[in-house]
Amino acid sequence: MGHFYILTSLIPPTSRISRKKVQHWKPSTAESRESFINHVKSASDIYLSIYKKKENAIKYGLQVQPYVMVVGPSINTIINTYMVIDDNIYKVTSVLRGVDICFKTFHVLQAHYPVESEHLWLFLQKYIFNISTAWDKNIPALNTFIAELSHINKVA
Repeated sequence: MGHFYILTSLIPPTSRISRKKVQHWKPSTAESRESFINHVKSASDIYLSIYKKKENAIKYGLQVQPYVMVVGPSINTIINTYMVIDDNIYKVTSVLRGVDICFKTFHVLQAHYPVESEHLWLFLQKYIFNISTAWDKNIPALNTFIAELSHINKVA
């Protein structure tokens, strides 16, 4: 789990949203992290977290896309992992499996990546799964990061 949290710091968010209700909004690293993998401390927090996520999406005029939710007292002590699509919660075996299923769900449902973590999902798509599509958003900083990682792997 910690590896995914480190990834959110290595690749900071770059998106900016302009909506009628809000002038401009640039997601923070924390918002990006929660959009990518939502962490709650106990099972009793699951439905409140889902509700807050929906309320926040309405605030910015966005839709809630599929996401991974982990339950545990800390990010290093995860008890359960879930995949959330709308109001449906599916238990998965691990954080890695949840991210894998979530990624594939985006493509099967032709859903957009969440704005807050779009850059992280694009990293997984391009670098880990080696998939490029005509609809990919061009993020120069991400492209540079991937090129540098590819160069390091070729040298090593």
